Amino acid sequence: MIIKKALLLLLTFIIILAIGIGGYLSITQQTEKKLTELETEVKTIGETKQVVKEEEEQEEVISPSPRTIILPNQPKVEQNSSFSLRTNKETYIIGESFSLDVIVKSPGVVIDGAEFVLNYDPQVIEVGELILGSFFSLYPQKKVDPEKGTIKVVALQKTGENKELYEEIVVSLPITGLKKGRVDFTFDQT
Repeated sequence: MIIKKALLLLLTFIIILAIGIGGYLSITQQTEKKLTELETEVKTIGETKQVVKEEEEQEEVISPSPRTIILPNQPKVEQNSSFSLRTNKETYIIGESFSLDVIVKSPGVVIDGAEFVLNYDPQVIEVGELILGSFFSLYPQKKVDPEKGTIKVVALQKTGENKELYEEIVVSLPITGLKKGRVDFTFDQT
């Protein structure tokens, strides 16, 4: 009986020891695998940083791109490009909503981005949340200030997209008439 208990105790100890060693080996193997993945990721990030650094160094040597020209005293848009406004309504009823599109036109050249400030009378109309156009991918700034009556937008292409621009909607403005009056939209010239 004592021998059976001793064998049972020894067998239990061996099983627990085997589970412990198996768990240790499994965790060690998973840790080594994860470390290898992290080392590969670090190498990839390092290579990416090196490529970016090389591109930055190349950019410093290359003369400025003609796509970065800003027209003096104009809303910031590429050379030979212009902003315009388009709506399907010339008159409105108080409380009626309509859409006003801000359009950028260019003669089929690659354009990196467009920036504008549009002024309006906030006592006559209300501007809702801007609806983004499909040409530009990034909008780091898109703000409507209903107190000042300004709309500020910066729209950019992603690096490397290099799409040619002809005529595109930058943003659409959902507008609601608040009271009777005339609304003049003006682009800020600063």
